[in-house]
Amino acid sequence: MTKSVKRNHDIDNKYMLLDILAVLLTIIIRSESYEHYLAKILERASEKTGITIDMPQILSIEYRVLRKNMHNPDTRAIRDAVSHQYFKIEKNISNDYLSNFDNTDKGWQFQKEVARKSLLIFYQNLDRLFDLYARLLTLKLFNAFLAINFLA
Repeated sequence: MTKSVKRNHDIDNKYMLLDILAVLLTIIIRSESYEHYLAKILERASEKTGITIDMPQILSIEYRVLRKNMHNPDTRAIRDAVSHQYFKIEKNISNDYLSNFDNTDKGWQFQKEVARKSLLIFYQNLDRLFDLYARLLTLKLFNAFLAINFLA
């Protein structure tokens, strides 16, 4: 018999702590799989067109974050803060959850407090962005297929 997971759920808070943890884990997983490849596609597009592309801003949901005098996407800042345990989740006075990110390690300058609802909205926007990433990667794959099979 399997043991069910007791979810943190009470009368005042209809949203569960596990939802926040699931969002943070998903940000880690997805940023690793999409961000790198999309940055490469954008870098090549920039080289071919001569257009300057602000990749950290394009890859960010809200704003880019400074690290060692270079900007990085906010998704990368959250990913690194969570992966290296520079965050904590607490309840506020209204009995809701707050995620506090405090990463000043290795040149990061990322300190942010995010309410549960704001984090879920951030993730919703990130999910939409990942859909666009997937479409760009599909176009890149289709372009490579055409080049290999019809232009060679």
